[in-house]
Amino acid sequence: MTWHVAVVDVKDEGETRDAVYRGIDLIGGFAPPEKSRIAIKPNLCSARKPPESGATTRVDVVEAIINYINDHAKNCDILIVESDSDRSADEAFKLLGYRELEKSYNNVKLVDLSADKFVKVIPTDGKKLITMEIPETLLSIDYLVSVANLKRHVHERMTGVWKNQWGCLSSKPVRMRLHPFLSEALFDVNSLLRPDLSIIDAYVGLEGAGPIEGFPRPVGKMLFSKDPLSIDMVAAQIMGDSPRRVPYLNYARKKLHRNLEDIAPIGGEVASFNFKFITGSQYWLYRTSLRLRKWSEYLENLGYVFAVSAFASRTQGLTELAGGKIFSISKSLNIAKNLVFKVEAAERTFG
Repeated sequence: MTWHVAVVDVKDEGETRDAVYRGIDLIGGFAPPEKSRIAIKPNLCSARKPPESGATTRVDVVEAIINYINDHAKNCDILIVESDSDRSADEAFKLLGYRELEKSYNNVKLVDLSADKFVKVIPTDGKKLITMEIPETLLSIDYLVSVANLKRHVHERMTGVWKNQWGCLSSKPVRMRLHPFLSEALFDVNSLLRPDLSIIDAYVGLEGAGPIEGFPRPVGKMLFSKDPLSIDMVAAQIMGDSPRRVPYLNYARKKLHRNLEDIAPIGGEVASFNFKFITGSQYWLYRTSLRLRKWSEYLENLGYVFAVSAFASRTQGLTELAGGKIFSISKSLNIAKNLVFKVEAAERTFG
C-alpha cells in the first residue's frame, strides 16, 4: 500500500489558510458526515512558549482547519483538546490565543483533558500498556485531527504527530513515569486513538534541545497525511534525520512493516534542513537514563510478583501453586511475565 504525504510551501503566515486547504485537498479531502463530533489535538506543550518559538501550534493553523471542516461538513461539533503540561491546558488555551476560537465559532469548544473524567481502558492487543486512562471526551468523538510541530526531542531525536498523541493521556505524572517505555506506549496509544487527519506545521520548526527549549528554525512548509506514521517519517527526512534513528518511529515502522519506499510525497519538495541537535554524548546520557529507569520499573514490578506469590502460597498453599492446580504452569509464568514487563498508563493502585 502507498501512503501519501502532501508537502505544501508556506512562504508567509498569511498563506496558512490556503496551505491548509490545499494540503488537505491533496490527500483526498476531509468531509465528515453531518453532525459529526471532531476533536482537534494541537501541540500546546508549554503555555510559556509562543508559536514563533516553534514549540507550540499556531492558532491560525487550527482556525484554518476549523474553517475547512465548516466549509465541507454540516453541523459538526469541533472540540480543541489538550492536556496539562508545564501549566494547565486551560492556561495554555488562554495565553496562546485559543480562547478566541471558542468565542468566534458557535460549534467550537475547548476541552482540558486533564480536567475531564476518564475511563480505564484495557487494550485488546497492547504491546506494553495493560491499562490506559482515556478522557471521556476522546471516547465520544467520531474523528480525531492531530496537529503537531516539527521539533527536535532530547529523548527521541524528534517529535511529530505520532508523539503528539501522548497528550491524549490526561495525567502528566503518568506520562512522565512512562517515558522509558515511550516507543511501545506510543504504539498502543496510536492504535487506540489513531488520527483520521494528521498535520505538521513546519512554518517554523524547533531545533536543539526540544521539545520545549531550543531555537526556532524557519522551514516554510506544512505536511498533511491520513497516516500519522508516514507523515512523521517524511518529517524526519525534512529535519535531516532518518526514521531508523528515531526510537519511537523505528519501533512503529518495524511493527507495521513500513518503509520510506511505501510513502509517496506529493505537492512539494522533501528538502533536508539539517536541524541542529544536542551532542552525541548528551543524547547517550538521556537514552541511558531511560534504560536505567526502565529496568528500575521492571525490578519494582518483580518485587510485586514476589509479594503476590507469597500471598498466594500462604492462602492457597505452595503445593497447589507449583503443581498447577490453580493455574497451569505456563499460564502462571505468562501472568508473572506480564506483571513484570507490562505497565499501566494510569495512577498506581497498589504497592
